[in-house]
Amino acid sequence: FPHHLRSQAWDVHNNIKDIIMNILLRADGSTTLGMGHLYRCLAMVQMLEGLYDITFISREITADFEYILTKNNYKLIQIKKENEFLDLCDEKKIVVIDGHHFPSELYQKVREKGSQIVCIDDLHDKNYHSDVIINQAPGITSTDYSTDPFNYFALGPNYALLREPFLKAANNKRKITSIKSCFICFGGGDQLDLTLRALKIAIQFSAFKTINVVTGSAYKHSESLKVFVGNYNSIKLFHAIDEFEMAEIMSASDVAIVPCSTILLEVFAAGCIPISGYFVENQKYFYQNFLSQNAFIDADNFSETAIENAVNIALNSDINITEIIDGKSKSRINKCFQLLENIASIELTRAKPEDSEITYKWASDPEVRKWSFNTNPILLEEHNNWFSRKINDQNCVYFIAKLDNEPIGSIRFDMNENTATISYLLDPAFHGKGLGQAILAKGCKEFVKILSPDHKPLTIEGFVSKGNLPSISSFEKLGFERTEVENNYRYVVIISNG
Repeated sequence: FPHHLRSQAWDVHNNIKDIIMNILLRADGSTTLGMGHLYRCLAMVQMLEGLYDITFISREITADFEYILTKNNYKLIQIKKENEFLDLCDEKKIVVIDGHHFPSELYQKVREKGSQIVCIDDLHDKNYHSDVIINQAPGITSTDYSTDPFNYFALGPNYALLREPFLKAANNKRKITSIKSCFICFGGGDQLDLTLRALKIAIQFSAFKTINVVTGSAYKHSESLKVFVGNYNSIKLFHAIDEFEMAEIMSASDVAIVPCSTILLEVFAAGCIPISGYFVENQKYFYQNFLSQNAFIDADNFSETAIENAVNIALNSDINITEIIDGKSKSRINKCFQLLENIASIELTRAKPEDSEITYKWASDPEVRKWSFNTNPILLEEHNNWFSRKINDQNCVYFIAKLDNEPIGSIRFDMNENTATISYLLDPAFHGKGLGQAILAKGCKEFVKILSPDHKPLTIEGFVSKGNLPSISSFEKLGFERTEVENNYRYVVIISNG
């Protein structure tokens, strides 16, 4: 199967997308819950650029957001019970769950339906049965999570779920030389009406010639806000605006007063001087970790005194804005979903004697030899003898990975008591497409499935040369912990009896 034909097979597979084409997004939004979960799900699917059939599943949703979904041709199914959602889940679906109010049991039930699961998370406070975890907060690592092994961790602001106008704004580097305007927004709900509190303080500062106030679709204090705004010509009030107008208003504002939620990431992208704090539990890690980086001026819990102090600092100090958003998260989010497609598309079969020839070709390739611990050339007879021993060794589990029924790589697990050592490789014709990571993830999951309970607790390890950046990234993104061994890296996951 020549290399150029294998590349053509990949291109056909990649364009057809015949394995997984449907995404279900389970998220809610209301005055009580806020609208952040829905808006960041919307941002995420817009990043995917129409590559999937999208359906939002909600128990609570505002009429304004329902209109946005209709305008963007996304389906919406409103449910009364979670069983209605679970009935829609199956092995052909990618299910995205966003909401700290969802229990671990819901993730488990979706897993039992055979769906692949993407969790958008803030709190890492439960056991997540998932395949990908996206957490936009800085300073979070895979060790903070309790989740299924070999979960892909998409962590930090590099995975910011931002809509297109904000990604574009991040590429327009602003330099604020004087402060004349202020932006205030507390998200879609703002149950505590912090909008009005912040506005009453901001209006006292004569430096603000313009104050832009944005309220969301679940905001319930519009009448009292309008009464206050009517007394001042410098205040401009906007309600339930789209992302294009929001990005434009932010980019025209010098200081922004916002909570530690996704809107703070939007402010970072727009280049405002950010004032932020937190007042609900799911914002605390954004607050703590961004504050430790001096990424915003601290307004603590948004008390009147805290807001006033923060505005004074913004107006009277030299502020160096830290670049948080690089505008490239779209490609990273797409890679997360491509990984899930690759995992679903790859078939693993146990290695057979007839696989010796193709594995010899792979192992002999100069690109593969360069990253092997033994870089010497391999003799065919030597390889055939070695391969025969491996496939007949009861302490070796050897998989061949196939795409569209054609071999593209392999992964092997050599057992020594309760330690399994990984060796995997990918046909060089398929390098750069994320398939090596998919083989590693799927191979590890399949290996754990076929083991008897007697093998637990089990250590699964892999050794990587320091210069082999793709393999380093593959192991680390899948939650393996790294140590240094003889100028190389050892990566380990321990499968416990639990």
